[in-house]
Amino acid sequence: MNITFAVLTRNRADAVLRCVESLRNQLSDGDELLVLVNGTEDDTTARLVAAVPQARLVETSRNLGCPGGRNRLAQLAKTEWIAYIDDDGEVPPGFAALARRSIQEHPGAAVIAGCAIDALHPDPDTLTPGPVGNFSGGICVLRRSLFLELGGYPEEGARQGEEIEYAIKLLRQGGTIWRDPALRLLHHADNSLPKLREIIREGLRGTLLTGLRFCPLYALLPWLFWKTFSYCRWGMRMRDFAPVAHGLRDAMRHSRAALRSREPVRLSVLVQASSGIVTTGGRWSVLQHVRMRSESA
Repeated sequence: MNITFAVLTRNRADAVLRCVESLRNQLSDGDELLVLVNGTEDDTTARLVAAVPQARLVETSRNLGCPGGRNRLAQLAKTEWIAYIDDDGEVPPGFAALARRSIQEHPGAAVIAGCAIDALHPDPDTLTPGPVGNFSGGICVLRRSLFLELGGYPEEGARQGEEIEYAIKLLRQGGTIWRDPALRLLHHADNSLPKLREIIREGLRGTLLTGLRFCPLYALLPWLFWKTFSYCRWGMRMRDFAPVAHGLRDAMRHSRAALRSREPVRLSVLVQASSGIVTTGGRWSVLQHVRMRSESA
């Protein structure tokens, strides 16, 4: 079972070198280490060529954004399974072997979701393996052919949370996202206040545009209100509503495109993909979701 280990990077030479160093000695024959240098402005490419000659490097002349960059990686990959790894993280020894085992144990899965170890995500030790509603694009293994068939990630607006829209496409046709807490990324996340503001702004923009595109008409206004209110609570805790206002403005700028491409789905599918509620046999289990939430609290 061969895997393409795909890393997208931009202006993070030190971080991506640490990332690929954690992967380089785990490759088997037929695997590839693929790095897309995404319109970078530093010396990332030269340093990678010198330090990791076995990596296949592709450099773009402009920044494609995270969704566009990962779509490009999927087009370039030579294997059916792609393991996406955030460039500001590193994987522990044995990661590649665990990824191979998980693929073999769940051959019908479209995505195998890993877990990030950082201040923003629950401790993987509190999570149980099983089918889930969404995944993190920075630590996952997915089936390349299906990803490309479904159009990959949405690129309009350089949005955050593009994994949710891909999850919606999968769930709508009965696809499975399997969470394997053993697949872990040691994520050296930027927890600074400017980064948190960016997360709020891009998160609100993304979730509103996703609602405009996929929410059934009868639930659209309540959905938009609920999502906006949720982010306003973040603003209240930070005592800073500027990221919320900017997110709303950004969503309005791209709202026409989202409305023109409306593909309403069942509300249960939207809830699954947006909240990560566990799915069982095509239905979501509220009890299991509540139990997992309490365990990770």
